[in-house]
Amino acid sequence: RISNKTVSNYMYYLEESFLVKKFYNFSQNRITSEKKLKRYYLASPSFCWALTNFPDIGRLVENLVASLKGYRFFWRDPYQHEVDFIDIEKNDSIVPIEIKYKKQIQPKELKNILLFAKKFNSKKAVVFKKGVDEKTTTFGSPEIEIIERPVYKI
Repeated sequence: RISNKTVSNYMYYLEESFLVKKFYNFSQNRITSEKKLKRYYLASPSFCWALTNFPDIGRLVENLVASLKGYRFFWRDPYQHEVDFIDIEKNDSIVPIEIKYKKQIQPKELKNILLFAKKFNSKKAVVFKKGVDEKTTTFGSPEIEIIERPVYKI
C-alpha cells in the first residue's frame, strides 16, 4: 500500500547505488520507450541467493545475461507477447534475443521472437539455449540463430 511515486523513488535509489539495472520496453520512438513499462534486473545474479532460497534457474540465467551484456531493452506488447532482450547493433539493425534454459525448444516457444522480427523487420533473431557443447543452428526467414552453449560462455 505504497504510492507509485514511492516505488519509483526506491527503484531510482537502487539503480543509482548499482544494485539493479533498468531496461526499457522497446519502441522505435525513444520518448515512447521512456514512458512505457520498465523492467529491473539485479545488477548481479549472486544477489538472488541472498533474497530467496529457491531461485528459478531459468530466471537466474536471464539475470546473468542482463548483468553481463550491454542490452538496454526488452519488448512486451499489449497482448503480453514478450522478448527477453533487444540488441541494437552498430549498423542500427534490431536483433531480438531470447534466453531459454532448457535442452529442447518447441516451435511454439519461438512465436514471440518471430512476431517481433516481423513487426520490426529484423533480419536476424537469436535464441540462447542450455547446452554442454558449443553449437549454432540457423534456419528460417527471418534468420533464427539458435546458440547452444554452457551458461558460463554466454
